Amino acid sequence: MNFAHACMMRFFGLFALLACVSSGSVCRAQLDIILDTATVSFGTLDKSDIDAGFMELTAAAPTYALRVAVTDTAPQNWTLSTKVSSSYFTAAFGAKPCGDLQWRLNGGSSYTPYTIFDAPAATGNGNAMIDFDFKMLTSWSDEPDTYNITVVYTISGP
Repeated sequence: MNFAHACMMRFFGLFALLACVSSGSVCRAQLDIILDTATVSFGTLDKSDIDAGFMELTAAAPTYALRVAVTDTAPQNWTLSTKVSSSYFTAAFGAKPCGDLQWRLNGGSSYTPYTIFDAPAATGNGNAMIDFDFKMLTSWSDEPDTYNITVVYTISGP
């Protein structure tokens, strides 16, 4: 195993925002979502991250990896969904499937691999703060590179 190989590897996730409102009524109030950051980075991995097979951004660093604020000015049921925009990370040399990036609600017990299809992450009624943790699967077969992917959050209501 080549330790220098591991030190050169970087995983970097770009998080994009898409706000959608689907409503049966023209009087429906505004639904908005705001991300507390536009990018999330796993940084440079080391040998222990690759040996473990993953790296996490969770409640331990600092309290969550990403916070989504939902504003619902006339409380009605809504669903927050998430997906990625591509089946593979973009990179100069490596090819990494999107499912190697996984999400869970902060402090949850299990992670869900990202896909290109919307996955419901949370539901609610009214304003809310939704915190996410992230996990990146790693392998010694991953090419040293900077990997990027766009994550899309969509909110929909009645």
